Amino acid sequence: MHLIRIVGVNGHRKTDLLRQNVLRALEALQLHIPLVEVFEVDKMMQLGISGIPALTIDEEVVAQRRVPSVQELKVLFENKLLPQSMDDAPKKYLIVPTDFSAASYAAFQTALSLAPLLKAGIKVVHVYSGTEAAPTGWSLRGEYKVQDAYQEKLAEFIGGEPGSRAQGGTLQTTVNIEWEAAPGLVDEVLLELSHEPWVEMIVMGTTGSHGVAGKLFGTLSSTVSRLAHCPVLLVPKNYSFRPFARILYASDFDSADEATLQRLKSFAGLFFATVHFVHVLDDPNANYDALEERIFNALFEGKEPDFAFFMTAIPGASVGEKIHEYAHQHDIDLIVVVAPRRDFWSQLLHRSRSKEMILKTRLPILVMHPTDPTPRG
Repeated sequence: MHLIRIVGVNGHRKTDLLRQNVLRALEALQLHIPLVEVFEVDKMMQLGISGIPALTIDEEVVAQRRVPSVQELKVLFENKLLPQSMDDAPKKYLIVPTDFSAASYAAFQTALSLAPLLKAGIKVVHVYSGTEAAPTGWSLRGEYKVQDAYQEKLAEFIGGEPGSRAQGGTLQTTVNIEWEAAPGLVDEVLLELSHEPWVEMIVMGTTGSHGVAGKLFGTLSSTVSRLAHCPVLLVPKNYSFRPFARILYASDFDSADEATLQRLKSFAGLFFATVHFVHVLDDPNANYDALEERIFNALFEGKEPDFAFFMTAIPGASVGEKIHEYAHQHDIDLIVVVAPRRDFWSQLLHRSRSKEMILKTRLPILVMHPTDPTPRG
């Protein structure tokens, strides 16, 4: 629901001090609010900044030409960021499947950072087999059932680090969080949820404790990310969220349809991101000029984009390898792919070397679909 921007000069003493004070105030209040740094003059003008360093919350300039103390910021954040009423429940949710592993906890932390921007709540889901026993270390008593044990374990997962029983840790956040344990098959449950109008996105880890998410590009996540009716964000193990300042969009003719590009436009605008449209020329006879014109026309349909963008064509037979090479060279924060066409998807995910590179990537991958809803912000 909220976004904090620090506006100033990269490496300047006062800008660095403002960042430190903001982080300390957020930590003291145990708030998970995305933090973006703005150094570009044109973006400062868009935000209405007249002096630096400056601080904005959402679109409001709350301080400029000075560095507020940690105590001042705590009072400011309490008034601006803490919920004043529980009646304002979110209408959209991010689904976070979990097997209680560190990988799924990284996905949960990422969802906590994204949810305010998307004005969404979070629903954490654990899917277990109908014949499954209680989780390790838990005993069933009387009417206390397997589902009850997993519901309690989900509550502890949300409140603290995975892998430990309750130790008094609590999570304080403005994000509305729900959780559910349900019997069934993981892919079937997630695909069914993806059709629900209240589901904004599925956020899932790329490795897991029981090999469920570890089969990422073989069965479960390949199926979910390709067939879901909502965006799927694949989060690598040990990933720490940082705002998506540079987004790589893996383009081909299927991904250049106007509806998909409008969804990308909305999502990228939330971060004031720079978008790199990268097309791998695996077919030397492909008409890249036509693709470039198609993307350009779609971006400037109606309102012009709120972000800078580049269009690049690079030669190569392996789509996955070239995409990841480019991402590394240009310090990309997020890779976006569209999954309508089986052969493009196969090149990106199912060739052994490409699969290995993607499994080892430290970048999240957002999989979009022609049927996805437009992100709300």
